Amino acid sequence: MKMMEAYQDIIVLEQAQSEMGNPLLTGKAMEGLHKAFVSISGLRIGVSFPLHTENDIGGHIRLHGKASDLERLSKCKGMSHLDDYLDISEFQPTPAEHRFQNVRRVQSKSNPARVRRRIMRNLNVSEEEALKIYPDSKKQILRLPYFLIDSASTGQKSIRVFVKHTMPLDRHADGDFGSYGLSPVATVPLF
Repeated sequence: MKMMEAYQDIIVLEQAQSEMGNPLLTGKAMEGLHKAFVSISGLRIGVSFPLHTENDIGGHIRLHGKASDLERLSKCKGMSHLDDYLDISEFQPTPAEHRFQNVRRVQSKSNPARVRRRIMRNLNVSEEEALKIYPDSKKQILRLPYFLIDSASTGQKSIRVFVKHTMPLDRHADGDFGSYGLSPVATVPLF
């Protein structure tokens, strides 16, 4: 498949993993990638986390895309401040034999007050009515791997970006990738 013909690995160095942890360092790398994805128009790059477990995002980011898109991304200096913590490989051709996987962001509804404000705004109801619709008991706790980012737009620190990897799939699904290289529908090669 031409669109995902190449890949590049970004690996958090082992010493840095033990000192700072995968969610933080993977998040710092993802912040740099996010800025590059937003600033370079037309990139079609998907992201996966090959070493993720049920509770840990792992210290390995894999970028999937056309060689020309990976080349354009490599010229962006968004992660140069992390050189002491990351090992960034050269591009490699995607193995001919592989399956596919969807890697998507999952957003938690862990703040009932925020959900109720949205209900009040969207349904034009009172706070009491919103509390009946969405009580505190509906708080959702996700048990998925995540990375931590700081929001440039809101100034919020240490936001958890939860990531879900589907089971291996036999077919590719096309779709768009968002500003973190994740997609609700598109798949990336799994190998």
